[in-house]
Amino acid sequence: GIASELLKPLVRASHVLMSARFLGDTTEKRAREIYSELRALGVNVFMVEVGPGETFGDETNFGLYYMVAMIAICSDNYGQKTKSPYSSHAELKYAIQNWIPFIPVKFGEKYPPEQPHSDFDGGNKGTEQNKLAFSNDLVYTIAIGLHAIRTQRSVLRKLNRHLKD
Repeated sequence: GIASELLKPLVRASHVLMSARFLGDTTEKRAREIYSELRALGVNVFMVEVGPGETFGDETNFGLYYMVAMIAICSDNYGQKTKSPYSSHAELKYAIQNWIPFIPVKFGEKYPPEQPHSDFDGGNKGTEQNKLAFSNDLVYTIAIGLHAIRTQRSVLRKLNRHLKD
């Protein structure tokens, strides 16, 4: 839509991608609040947001193509393989395959995230991939209100230095 096209130039090409499940739930709402907080801190972060006439696919492709780092909002269903080729599972897989560093933010009960249900095809690829990606030695931030992400200011500012043109 027109609004997102006007806002897109505000996001420099290289950015940190905020990866989350979009289910219209409390987790998505809190992820968008963290996104806004990070923007206010000066972090060049991108999060998929579509309007009428736009597609999640085009926005996700833009986000992945220009991503130099990723923040993973690790809810219980993060990384679950769904019918959509533009899912958090696909985003995480892309980051792994392209050696993109990621910062996990723990939202769910378990870490790494273990889906409460099988993948859409009856498999377990989401949980398997999460176990590989979110290894025991990868430090995560616990999302207890917005102040939790503030503990990552110095890390994110260092990442942001790499994003400048």
